[in-house]
Amino acid sequence: MGNNTKELIKIDKLNEVEQLNKYRVPLMGFAALWILIFHAWLPVFDGYVLLFKIEKYVKIIGYYGVDIFFLLSGIGLTYSIKKGNTWKFYYKRIKRILVPFLITAIALKIYNNWSSIEFIKRVTFYSFYTESIYRLLWFVPAIATLYIVFPIYYKLFKKISRKTLFTVTIVAIISIILILFRNLIRSDLYGFINRIPIFLIGILLGWKEQNKEITYNKNRYKIYIFMLFVGLVLSYYIKIDYWYFLDYRFDLFLPNMLVAISLSFLLPQLFEIAINSKKKFINKTNKMIIFVLSFIGTMSLEIYCVQELIVGFLNKIPKSIITNFIIIVVTLIIGSSLYIINKYFWILIEKVSSKIINNKKKERNKNDKI
Repeated sequence: MGNNTKELIKIDKLNEVEQLNKYRVPLMGFAALWILIFHAWLPVFDGYVLLFKIEKYVKIIGYYGVDIFFLLSGIGLTYSIKKGNTWKFYYKRIKRILVPFLITAIALKIYNNWSSIEFIKRVTFYSFYTESIYRLLWFVPAIATLYIVFPIYYKLFKKISRKTLFTVTIVAIISIILILFRNLIRSDLYGFINRIPIFLIGILLGWKEQNKEITYNKNRYKIYIFMLFVGLVLSYYIKIDYWYFLDYRFDLFLPNMLVAISLSFLLPQLFEIAINSKKKFINKTNKMIIFVLSFIGTMSLEIYCVQELIVGFLNKIPKSIITNFIIIVVTLIIGSSLYIINKYFWILIEKVSSKIINNKKKERNKNDKI
């Protein structure tokens, strides 16, 4: 009986991708908060050497939150594509990004006094591809590009028998291109191209989970801890001590992947351990953290958009813990407003579309009777 019970416990254990899917939204919240710290946190511990170093380090690698989003997107899209046809897939992606992106773009046009041509170049992603990825909310055109390519790539991916080898080969090819042509590729493009491999790894993990090719193995968490350690050490030497192997752009590729993948698996495991803790304080604290992170994760794109709006004002305000708290609260409030506007805009559009379609059907039925 005892052995059977142990076997049942093993069976019930979630593997790391199942665990990640369970805590996907709070994990998105963590990534969004980390990106917000990277963009908007004002250093306040200048007079304390150790605290200042920690603060600077946490802030300077906050963009790793973007890598977490690319991994989650790769995993998530493998589930989304199965829920409907390709057009529905694209429609859902448009619903998610279009309104917040355009509202932010219009606000920035007014504030920066862009010409109409400049505005069009930025919102159509023309500037992203031809000038610099940082012209306007670079993550949006970057992820939109991957959304467009994904259904095509996934059709090919499903036909390949050795999917892990295929993914590793593609990642290796991208890495070789980044190394050999690093003097020819636009410097800013590394910020996007560096993230494509982790997106592809996400696709592989999503497919493996859906096809039950990933089983629970607690020893893998030891590997993730080691990956996190190596990634953070490399990040420190590269970002703080400016110590490079090949190139300051390419060298970020490896720690990005190590930190993003390991954290994406370790944090959900920590949430799960804490939520099952018999200590009430740990359990309640964990639930509160998950609630807050879930709230942030739900509107992560909107929070990202707001950062572009407020970043220009940061040099004009005093540095303090209270100021940082106010910045975070204001960002969340404006982000929530954007989220609500986006949600109800599409509800209205779909209601109007549904009425028009129903009216046309009624007219056809009347004509058929006549």
